[in-house]
Amino acid sequence: MAAKRGSRRRQPDGATMSGVFLDIGPDQSEAIIVRALAHRQDASESVRSSLNASIDNNVKMEGFRHPSRANAGLIKDSALYHLIAKSNDKLAGALLRAWVESHPDLRETVESGLRTLGESPDAPDFKVGRFNSKWDAQEWRSAKEAVIAANGDVDADEAALMIMCVSGKSGETADALDVIESELLLDVIKRMDELPPDAPEWDETTAFIEAVADVASRKRDALRDFEVNSINETAAAIKGEFDEELRYLEIDLSAWTGENAVEKNAASAAKKLAGELRDSLAEYRPLRPQAASRAEESERGPKRADAEKAVIDLVAKWGALESDNGDAGERGSKARAAIELPEPGSKMFAEMMRLRKMRTEINDIRKATDELSSDQSKEDVGHILRDQKTMKAQIERLESDNSDLKRTHADLQSLYDGIVDENAGLKQANAALSAEKAEREAVDVSALEAEVERLQADNRRLAEDKEGLERDKDGLRFDMERLGLEKDELRDELTRSGDSETYWREAYIAVSAGQTRAATGASPDSDPTSVNEALEMAQSMFPNELAIALNSKSSKNSPFRKPEEVLAALAWLATEYRRRRLNSAPGAPRPDFNWLLKESCPGWFYKPGQTEVTAEQFSEWYTTTVDNKTYDLRHHIGKGNSYDPQHTIRIAFGWDDVGQRVAVGFLGLHQRNRRT
Repeated sequence: MAAKRGSRRRQPDGATMSGVFLDIGPDQSEAIIVRALAHRQDASESVRSSLNASIDNNVKMEGFRHPSRANAGLIKDSALYHLIAKSNDKLAGALLRAWVESHPDLRETVESGLRTLGESPDAPDFKVGRFNSKWDAQEWRSAKEAVIAANGDVDADEAALMIMCVSGKSGETADALDVIESELLLDVIKRMDELPPDAPEWDETTAFIEAVADVASRKRDALRDFEVNSINETAAAIKGEFDEELRYLEIDLSAWTGENAVEKNAASAAKKLAGELRDSLAEYRPLRPQAASRAEESERGPKRADAEKAVIDLVAKWGALESDNGDAGERGSKARAAIELPEPGSKMFAEMMRLRKMRTEINDIRKATDELSSDQSKEDVGHILRDQKTMKAQIERLESDNSDLKRTHADLQSLYDGIVDENAGLKQANAALSAEKAEREAVDVSALEAEVERLQADNRRLAEDKEGLERDKDGLRFDMERLGLEKDELRDELTRSGDSETYWREAYIAVSAGQTRAATGASPDSDPTSVNEALEMAQSMFPNELAIALNSKSSKNSPFRKPEEVLAALAWLATEYRRRRLNSAPGAPRPDFNWLLKESCPGWFYKPGQTEVTAEQFSEWYTTTVDNKTYDLRHHIGKGNSYDPQHTIRIAFGWDDVGQRVAVGFLGLHQRNRRT
């Protein structure tokens, strides 16, 4: 038996008793609960008191202070919920203890069968709801065979449960395949699982595991190298394209390296910042030159200041990214957003640049200190450390002064605006002085005119070349637009084809459902009200496409809350799945049934198969019989991942090659496997 996955921590020795109820399903669980509750009036005082106390302590029922005094029907439903959905082990132990006492004949038969194997009874801890240990797989099969041999009339499921309760050992086995989703890895493990014990491949498993680990390590290194190179290439491209702007703003991008970003686990954030820096520099470039007039400059100046601030903000964000060790969390983002960066040209900006330069020098000193070899003198080390201490004190002083500088930022901003206006007047005066200087200097006017004519000729030639390139560019753009239109037409045609196929399949299902409902006297437009009704409607709608023959482990009366989805899933098997199985060419790749099912039945999924070992070990769960022929139920579809039968369901099926139809043989919560 398997404990509910994810609801409680698995123990190394035995298994929890609530796992019993998860494995056997709601129908047999209800039978155990009903029998245990009915036995209370005839039970021993110890068993009765323990069961009532467990119900009162672990079952919550509205309107009852003592739930054990409610009628058996109410207790059954609530207890089943706490066992399946809540995995209550103490309640499971009390119920199983009462159930064992209510079966004296079966208990005696089991004890007799175990004695033939040399097994001594060792009762589990019913109080906490846990078995003492686990059966070995081979010994578990032998124990069940011995009990059935002692009395062939016993029910196999009840005998298995009594064996666990008498021996104190659960029949749980682990199945690692349940945690692997890759079909490639599942196929490799499945093929290895089918090898005989004496296969020579088992001698190479250690080398195989080491080889897989080596491949995984190399792939991770390759991914890291790709991230590093991508960031380095982007930073180099930015430095090459905007070198003049970066030098003007006194920005050094030497720290913008892929090695730093990957080391800080911030590759994604670094790529984003680099892209934003490129865009900001592109916006800043046309705004940087002085405008031709004061009026134009008064409009361009604020835009230039905003663009410069945007670029410098990104540089500060990169520095914060490195200091945060790649933590782009909410706290770091808020802290960086709270910093009000000074305007370029202000005193605060100059202090910030000096501080940043000083920090860079200290980092260089620290790096040099770390790289000192053992043969360097202690005097040199002491000198470097003294310089480092002095510069650290200066940094602390500057950081203290920074708070005062922030308070004067508003005044500095006003001063900066006045300086901008004054600078415009100075430029006009400078133009006048330049004119006077030109008059004082001897200038070879004829040489200048000749140079101007040459430059104009070059400019005309370049303009002609540009016009030719523009024509070529227009031609390429026209070709791209034409190819884009053809691509859109093909995509629309593909969409219409898919929509048409879906429309006709859904229309066929709707008409068939309506005819079936009308034949039974119900409203043709109404949905099935139960899973059982959905099964009957599907069989009536698709008599030649489906063969519904549920095995003994199925729950035909499943309480699944959406029977109309069960009908739609069965219709998908009878139409889409069957059609693709019939039309599949030999050697062609299998269609992606999981994707096709999700398209028709949102929320549902398809799984292709179960291992040979699991199917043979639990054959009653993975086979069904139709017209005296046995079918394997290796494939299943379903919805939900919990153990609540109202929200989770599985439908297992096989393929009838002769009848060319789908054989549906199991419906319920989960098919049993070696893990459960």
